[in-house]
Amino acid sequence: MTTCHSGVVNKRGLIRSGGPAERVGGYAALRSYAAIGDGRTVALIALDGSMDWLPLPDLDGPPVFAALLDAEDGGRIALRPVGDFSVKRRYVPRTNVLETTFTTDSGVMRVTDALVTGIAGRLPWIELARRIEGITGTVDVEWSVQPGTVGNTASPWVEQTVNGPVAHVDGITIAVRGFEHGPVRSRASGMSGHFATAAGSRHLIALSATANEPLRILTPELVDVGIDRTIARWRGWSKAFSFDGSWSDTVLRSALVLKLLIYSPTGAIAAAATTSLPESLDGGKNWDYRFAWVRDVAYSVLVAKPIDLWDA
Repeated sequence: MTTCHSGVVNKRGLIRSGGPAERVGGYAALRSYAAIGDGRTVALIALDGSMDWLPLPDLDGPPVFAALLDAEDGGRIALRPVGDFSVKRRYVPRTNVLETTFTTDSGVMRVTDALVTGIAGRLPWIELARRIEGITGTVDVEWSVQPGTVGNTASPWVEQTVNGPVAHVDGITIAVRGFEHGPVRSRASGMSGHFATAAGSRHLIALSATANEPLRILTPELVDVGIDRTIARWRGWSKAFSFDGSWSDTVLRSALVLKLLIYSPTGAIAAAATTSLPESLDGGKNWDYRFAWVRDVAYSVLVAKPIDLWDA
């Protein structure tokens, strides 16, 4: 049995929240994370709906959301039902878009998470989308966007602008937009909200981020369309991969994971999506693994040349 912020995770991957067992010290089990990406960066999402890792705007950028490493001050993008719930999740077939279904005593909702890509490939800014759909009954939902301190090197703060609250941290600027996501409450260093789903309802929380440049203010309805476009692009890539041997589904899923580690602007293959995870709890060999290592890249391209139609 493993644990997470919202409660106990049993062997079937179902979470029961509100019990005495929370995340261990505030940390989710590493094996409980799922990854999404857009060719520039990678986000890791725990079973309880908390996005605990997201460097911005690139894979090697400041880890603005890093509760994976620092549960108290690392920062996270949280989205979950209020109260007890169970959860099942999967990737939308042949994509790196994540689909999570939360079940409560009062209803069921589905969350689709994507780092959105543009019509011609990756966008010049980061566009993170969290689509929430009411399936049955009603579900009370709470969400928050809380940037972290980037390893205790920066202090996040929120500016009130004509376009709504905008968060700043270490040269990164972040805006949150959406529809049917409740009134946005801004605090000194983050934003949060609350809403309720109903059968057939549709809600969206979208985050845009840039580094040391003007911030793109998103149109939520276009972001919603962008989720479906991103699904279609991933499926196009999967079709081009075209492996029909033994264990084809497993091989494709492995290829999709490796695709997340290809940094599209250069084609470099990152050693990992994360940084600073020590080899042991004692803290030895604590390296930044987000960069491309010549030896590992050489092995990768020797075995199989990466197929990259992302920006074709």
